Amino acid sequence: MGVNVHRGTTWSTDALLRETRELVEAKRKEGAIAVDMVSSTLITIAQTYNVSAGSILAVSDNVITGEMGFMNPLYYMAESNLITIALETVRKLEGK
Repeated sequence: MGVNVHRGTTWSTDALLRETRELVEAKRKEGAIAVDMVSSTLITIAQTYNVSAGSILAVSDNVITGEMGFMNPLYYMAESNLITIALETVRKLEGK
């Protein structure tokens, strides 16, 4: 599909904008390559009902440098690619 893909552990939280430098560094040392504030509810429900779940994310902001990705048009291109990847993944999982 011609996109960059990074696979790894994501730190998921519902604590909007509460990522301190110390907490970010601790999560990095635990292996997290990204922080996500959208999927935590989905993953919690899946774990509660013992159902497999995952998420496909477009990277927006950089919590290390403070760069705001929502200001970059490339983010919106990545988000569009994300939708294409998600739909293709569902097709493959359904065997179509």
